[in-house]
Amino acid sequence: MDKTNNILKNKATSRIGGKGSQRRKKKFVRKKITDKQKDLLKKKINDINKKILSLNNNNYKKLRDFIDGLINDYITDLQRSDVNNNEQFNYSSIKKYGAGFIYKYFFYPINNEKILIKTDIYPFLKKNFKKSGQDLFQKLIDSIDQILVKKEYDINLENEKYDEELFNRALNFFNIQSDKKVHFKDIRSKYREYIDSNIKDDLGNDLYDKDRCSKYFSILSKQYNDYLKSN
Repeated sequence: MDKTNNILKNKATSRIGGKGSQRRKKKFVRKKITDKQKDLLKKKINDINKKILSLNNNNYKKLRDFIDGLINDYITDLQRSDVNNNEQFNYSSIKKYGAGFIYKYFFYPINNEKILIKTDIYPFLKKNFKKSGQDLFQKLIDSIDQILVKKEYDINLENEKYDEELFNRALNFFNIQSDKKVHFKDIRSKYREYIDSNIKDDLGNDLYDKDRCSKYFSILSKQYNDYLKSN
């Protein structure tokens, strides 16, 4: 009888120990995956920031135009279901304040000359975004990296040849739909609206940056005739 009891006791102990070990192992694996994701994101951001720091002021200003366009695309693509809404950070505020809101939480200034991506942003992303929202941020920084790698920021503003991607980015800056042909009078009207605006964002900056207004309007003006000939 004692022998039977001992066998049953050993089985129960083994069974409980096995399950406990499996649970602890799963937790350890999840933490390991999380740490790896965090490290990979930090490395990616550090690489991007180094490239940004290496740019001269002229090329950096050109890059900022691209980053602004990518952030506008990011805000457009972001859905309410991508965000873990709370009092400090929510979908409505992102849509209301736009690019200024994203710059505040995703970037930081250095020497009052350039902005860099926050390297410690992973916990913030985990707290405030669902997986789909985190993936969208990854897409944003991948796009910034590609622009830097390919040096796509080096724009020739005098080029009259139609560049679909750049032209659409300029239209998007002025919040003009690009799904059908646009009349130039509508472009000019939007330009006047933006350039004459005195509206400030929540950080006290001009809602519509005047330099970018002029630059994007120049792109649209120079490429418009060739744009009309495109399909």
